[in-house]
Amino acid sequence: MPEAPEVRKYADNLATALVGRRIKSFSARTKDAKSWLAANESELVGLKIDKVFARGKNIIGLIEGGYYFYSHQMMWGRWEIHPGGEDIARDRKRARSYHH
Repeated sequence: MPEAPEVRKYADNLATALVGRRIKSFSARTKDAKSWLAANESELVGLKIDKVFARGKNIIGLIEGGYYFYSHQMMWGRWEIHPGGEDIARDRKRARSYHH
């Protein structure tokens, strides 16, 4: 279970990798997020990531134009940084599903 110091470490690593860089693409795992991206991704591609920081178990990234990303690390959350173009294996057993 990630605690605040570990989440801060993830946020610091993300900040090093992302701040000042332009967004090339997005992906999402939940139905609602996928739907939102389908309608809005073109507005976000090319925008710069201004800041990434942690608050408790939350990671927040500020994107120019008033956008942001938010991630709560829950019981098993973590972030990984992979080189571009690399396939990323996902742990499907731990993927969260939201049903309405």
